[in-house]
Amino acid sequence: MTKTPYDTEHLLNDPATRRGVERTKDDGITQKAKAVLTKAKTVEAEQLDLFDEHSLKQVAKISGEQEVEDLRREIAALMKLAGLNYEVSKHEFWQKYHAKQKVKRDD
Repeated sequence: MTKTPYDTEHLLNDPATRRGVERTKDDGITQKAKAVLTKAKTVEAEQLDLFDEHSLKQVAKISGEQEVEDLRREIAALMKLAGLNYEVSKHEFWQKYHAKQKVKRDD
């Protein structure tokens, strides 16, 4: 089967395309969260009820999580360029960390 402009099946199965779509969705979430938080600063606190305040905290948390995920993706990309594997390095780090913690507990 040829890949014509109208044949989208190959796009749906392409991991690079899926990552691009996911990143676009993540960027949209982060941008919208920042816009909501900015708009919330213009509203007087007396106008917000408890649920509004709770929702704003959730939005701030979501925005922060997205920024952390973006940072981790950038770190992984940089490590890949350096010939390192982010997941392997992460696994090795946690193994060493927990081994040190166990030694401290045993002392």
